[in-house]
Amino acid sequence: MRRARMERIRESGARAPLEGEVLLSCARTRLDGPRAGQLTALLGSRLDWKYLLRQADLHGLTPLLYHHLNATCPESVPEAVLDQLRDDFRQGMQRNLLLTSSLLDLIGLLRTHGISAIPFKGPLLALFAYEHLALREFWDLDLLVRERDVPKANELLLSQGYQSEHSLDESQQAARLRFQYEWRFLRRTDRLRVEIQWRLAPRYFSFPLDPEGLWERQAKFCLGSRVIPSLAPEDVLLTLCAHGAKHLWKRLIWVCDVAELIRVHRSMDWTGLMDRARETGSLRMLQLGLRLAADLLQAAAPKDLLETNPADPMVKPLAAQVRAR
Repeated sequence: MRRARMERIRESGARAPLEGEVLLSCARTRLDGPRAGQLTALLGSRLDWKYLLRQADLHGLTPLLYHHLNATCPESVPEAVLDQLRDDFRQGMQRNLLLTSSLLDLIGLLRTHGISAIPFKGPLLALFAYEHLALREFWDLDLLVRERDVPKANELLLSQGYQSEHSLDESQQAARLRFQYEWRFLRRTDRLRVEIQWRLAPRYFSFPLDPEGLWERQAKFCLGSRVIPSLAPEDVLLTLCAHGAKHLWKRLIWVCDVAELIRVHRSMDWTGLMDRARETGSLRMLQLGLRLAADLLQAAAPKDLLETNPADPMVKPLAAQVRAR
């Protein structure tokens, strides 16, 4: 599903400035007074609603689009459009609740068998950055485990009705553990996709974030009545920027992820984050993500941080290329 969506993004060439402005206005969890007024004015224009819905879907912004249109000026939205958005929002919320329940079950199952796992992206990102399970769509579950636990975790998932998407012999499995970073599974009964990861990127990608460091810095997060492990906010931000760079920032939701994380976690260890980015050679990726969040969604990192950490000279032209698409 995600591959098909990315293909449609590559193929979409036409641009509609007004519809793009509506999406930019809605690509956040909160609208201040001026932004709400701007959105109201835009909705008074002649919009191509089919194009707007298509672009919202391509960029992962359908939940936020509905959230703001319904809260700000539903009377300005064609009834059929608002009904479709409402149905999509409710279906997305149901899917997210089911996936979250499955995540808790998986964490409990792994823990019962002596395997520690840190969930990331998916439900954790929705709550960690958006503070609302329904405002960030997701379609699968990602779990970080230690490399030594991967074979045991794989066997456990297979015993629970999951099917590996990789058909490998013993030597190929060893090579995958060494050079890759994930093992993908599909549960046949409900098509649930789960990714077991032991690092956050393949070795060939320039993002050598030490997996053991992730475990040492892990935080705790309350999910309902459960307390579960999570990545530290600084590691989440660095990971989001690396993910966006890996996929050329082709979806606006990835910029929104960075912007919302900055908004919610202003007190993160920014100095330590910049130092870690330098150590791992990912400073440009981090600065590009921060620049896009500031330019497109007005979510600036702390001013003193920007003043004491001059941007890589390539960040400005790279950001301009992303904005021009």
